[in-house]
Amino acid sequence: MESRFFVWIHYFDPHAPYEPPPPFNREYAGREYKGEIAYSDHAFGELLEKLNRLGLTEKTLIVLTSDHGEGLGEHREKTHGIFIYDSTLRVPLIFSNPKIIPESKEVEDQVALIDVMPTVLDLMGCNPIPEMEGNSLRSLFLGKKSCPRQLCYIESVAAMLDRNWAPLQGIRSEKWKYINAPEPELYDLQSDPEENDNIYDKKPEIAMKLKEDLQKMIEKTPMAQMPQISENKMDEETREKLRSLGYISGRYVRGETSRHDPKAMIGWDNLFNDAIIASETGYMDRAREMYDEILQNQPDFIRVYEYAAYNYYKMGKITEAIALLEQAVERHAAIPSLLARLGLYYQEIGKIEESIHILERVIKEDNAHAEAFNYLGVSYFKKGLIEVAISSFKRSLDLDTNYSMARNNLGNCYLAQKDYALAIEEYKKAIAEDGRLASAFNGLAVAYYRQGLVDDALHNWEISVAIDSGQADTLYNLGRVHLRLGNKQKALEYFTLFIEKAPPQKYTEDIKDVKQVIERLKKELREQYPSTTPR
Repeated sequence: MESRFFVWIHYFDPHAPYEPPPPFNREYAGREYKGEIAYSDHAFGELLEKLNRLGLTEKTLIVLTSDHGEGLGEHREKTHGIFIYDSTLRVPLIFSNPKIIPESKEVEDQVALIDVMPTVLDLMGCNPIPEMEGNSLRSLFLGKKSCPRQLCYIESVAAMLDRNWAPLQGIRSEKWKYINAPEPELYDLQSDPEENDNIYDKKPEIAMKLKEDLQKMIEKTPMAQMPQISENKMDEETREKLRSLGYISGRYVRGETSRHDPKAMIGWDNLFNDAIIASETGYMDRAREMYDEILQNQPDFIRVYEYAAYNYYKMGKITEAIALLEQAVERHAAIPSLLARLGLYYQEIGKIEESIHILERVIKEDNAHAEAFNYLGVSYFKKGLIEVAISSFKRSLDLDTNYSMARNNLGNCYLAQKDYALAIEEYKKAIAEDGRLASAFNGLAVAYYRQGLVDDALHNWEISVAIDSGQADTLYNLGRVHLRLGNKQKALEYFTLFIEKAPPQKYTEDIKDVKQVIERLKKELREQYPSTTPR
């Protein structure tokens, strides 16, 4: 391999719920978090072995790090994202190349992740970028001189953005950590590395000095100023930067003085995470109870509305899901992701005008919301506005080129226009992006069938239903095609499955028609095979 390359690989496995794959699930039974780390370590080892086999080890600079740790119950934080204690703040940082970095060189100095990019550029012989905040760590590797980062800016704004609690901002030196919060915190990291003894009241002069240093850092760093400004006052450039980092999608932010300290609210966040895991593992009734408890006690916990509504949706209770999202809107907690979900659910119960209205509101507030453009395209399609729908799906794909469902839906538009070549092209692209997208195989089958390619159509429909036995459109189409081919028993089987699997709120008229067809087929089969009871 002669050409230069850059590869960024994200091993996401060590995240809740902890479910390591075999054999790690058996080897680490009862220690599933460690099992996920072991699996990630195994996968990373395979990558290193491949580089070695290709003769690339000496030519490649490898950087291994993490964006956060995991609380695992320390400071009552089960996962991460709320607090800025070292349990989630300290992460591994390893640079490796046998030619330019001394083997087994350990650096004790405090550094930060913003130092990674300047270091990589320096090691690769590239000129530094003036506006970068970090420093190259090269001199530390080579032992030439010490360049410790005296102070590190730290923050967590998730509590503010999705829960309406106070943001946390702080500053860390090798000895001290100061956290600016409704109940401020100061820790001596050398004598209290686990940060159990808040000495803010005992060392007010140190706390005030660190608070001043923190404010100076905030004033010099535009991104650090975000928790101190109401989002509706942000300029578009700041909003785009935050969105690109995954912080916002146009969220509602409550007044500063009324926010709770996350330390007092962590119990509710833990219950929220427990509810998510319960829902993901099939315990939807238990999840509903937990979501209800949270909202009864913390009605401003924005994210709960969206997750609780989705839990209702999975339970087949779309009316309750919509009512909950509408309740959030009434409480002025209408973040774009919540509104987009409400628009989707309106669409599914046939309220197309309401769906379009609310989804157009979403993209007006957040013109980079790929999902909202996709949902809106579907609503336009259902209204018969095919060209407008095509534009919406294309915008969604501009924002997310690998959005396979948006590509599938674009194929549906071309199918409706009887442009089968373009439809097939989009369906195949969608399948290439997601080989388990059952709806794309269904669309591909329809395109083939309408061109008289019955065998190709049946083959793709069978793939679709093998991937997802509850794919209602595929079951319906298979029933119709087998009926036209004279395969009455097969048609009856697929129509019966359609009745079992199709969501009533979405397929009301189809279910009514298919039930009549089923009764007719049963009668015809009884007459044809008197001794056999049709299934």
